[in-house]
Amino acid sequence: MLFKKVKGILIMGEFSDWELRAIARERADFKGHLYVYSFVNAMLLALNLILTPGQWWFQWATIFWGIGVIGHWYVSYYLDKGAIVEKEYKKLKVLKKRKNK
Repeated sequence: MLFKKVKGILIMGEFSDWELRAIARERADFKGHLYVYSFVNAMLLALNLILTPGQWWFQWATIFWGIGVIGHWYVSYYLDKGAIVEKEYKKLKVLKKRKNK
């Protein structure tokens, strides 16, 4: 279900095709990132077990890269980028008015 944030409240929103494509692309990018993360970390685990079974090192890549994956998930599914863009747009309008005076 897709929602828009209006005055700090999440509501079911009407989205243009462009907005839906942007949301879909962001979520598809996240899923691709998640697949790569899973595959690479499975390979690192296998290498760790084969090459150095007594020393565990694969978890460091898994943990720190996992933090990045969690951030990507948050941005893809929960961050209200529209509000951020609108805020920056308003700042730029103010700067433009000041420059033109």
